[in-house]
Amino acid sequence: MLNAYGGTPGVNSSAVRQWTVIDTGTAYVSARAFSLVAAGGAGVNVLIQKNGQLLWQSTVTNGQSSAQSVSFGNWMTVTQGDAITFEIAPLSSTSTNDNTYFKPTIWFQWGSLLSSSLVSALCLQSNTVSVQWPSSANQVYFVESSSNLVPGAWMPVSPPLLATPPTNTFVMPGANATSFYRVRLVQ
Repeated sequence: MLNAYGGTPGVNSSAVRQWTVIDTGTAYVSARAFSLVAAGGAGVNVLIQKNGQLLWQSTVTNGQSSAQSVSFGNWMTVTQGDAITFEIAPLSSTSTNDNTYFKPTIWFQWGSLLSSSLVSALCLQSNTVSVQWPSSANQVYFVESSSNLVPGAWMPVSPPLLATPPTNTFVMPGANATSFYRVRLVQ
């Protein structure tokens, strides 16, 4: 069972989140994990995989506090269709009290790290999307969103944003993780 901060695996099943890459680029994938219960349960394994290949795995024992958390962070090249999975797997058939904090963060940049595209970083954490781009003085921008890439389907999700050189960031709480985002220069 998944929740906003992680999840609890089933007796014989894992709790899994997955991010499917929409375009080729570079991503910084990170996560932190710890137990949300003081006693009971058997603990869990937390895993991060890319296209089924294990990138990181760690055991979280029941009662392991946030001060003893385990974490992962790594830059990687990704291509359209890649699947990054975040899994909370039971250590035994007793998973009734293995509520685990396991919250991934993904920063995505189109192209290579040296790319000069308008959007320089896109971060999804829980239901919040952050869009970052390089900006120039006296410019105005809109952040737009669409559920598909059809021309004319883009809608503004920000007010007009005056440039704050060298970088602008717009944060959207409650954003839809299955949407596309872009930045449009107004002037």
